[in-house]
Amino acid sequence: MKLIVVELKLFLREPLAAFFTLVFPLVLLIVNSTTNDSTPEPRLGGQRPIDVAGPMLAAIIVALLGLTTLPPFLASYRERGILRRMAATPVSPSRVLAAQLVVHLIVAFFSLAAVLVVGMAFFDMSGPRGPMVFAVTLLVGSVAVFALGFVLAAVAPTVRAASAIGLGIFFPMLYASGTMIPRELLPESLRRVGDWTPLAPVVQSLRSTWTSGDFDVARVLVLLGIAVVAGGVAARLFRW
Repeated sequence: MKLIVVELKLFLREPLAAFFTLVFPLVLLIVNSTTNDSTPEPRLGGQRPIDVAGPMLAAIIVALLGLTTLPPFLASYRERGILRRMAATPVSPSRVLAAQLVVHLIVAFFSLAAVLVVGMAFFDMSGPRGPMVFAVTLLVGSVAVFALGFVLAAVAPTVRAASAIGLGIFFPMLYASGTMIPRELLPESLRRVGDWTPLAPVVQSLRSTWTSGDFDVARVLVLLGIAVVAGGVAARLFRW
């Protein structure tokens, strides 16, 4: 618990990381809500743009943390020799990794909570129909994306490399997967490509759960598979 508290403090002391994960989603919500029409959109199955904004912003938060924040943090610990020194103490590096995972999950849920409060209070955003089912889906999706972040942290030799690789994957995947723009509004060719990205089952399962309240079993199993495979690869490649 002490390690988690310390890691959380270190995370919040990084201005860019704190801004992009806690403030940037709110900025996207405000921009999306003030620029888009509030009338139902036939291409979205009769939903308003604000009705699909919640789960999409949740996926953006997860991707931000897993692909652009987590890898540089761990790469910096290796580059500065922190993990190597900790390996000789009772606080093993594996506990640092576990603490990082918990901290990023905490930040993800707090960031989404802020989006929900602002969206429901000021922009008539509808909440998830099954909050607990949505929370479990978000947890599984977060672990899957964070496992990919661990892979990036394992192969990136420096902080700059981790940041460059993470951002290089983040932005194309964000648009192709239907996370920044609803999948229904994308060209057919881009939808086909985006469906093969790891972020696609995250945003699709979150949207499905948000709207219906039902557990999206098939996509959650895909996410569990991504978490297991990526976690195994990260564990095999990671260097202290």
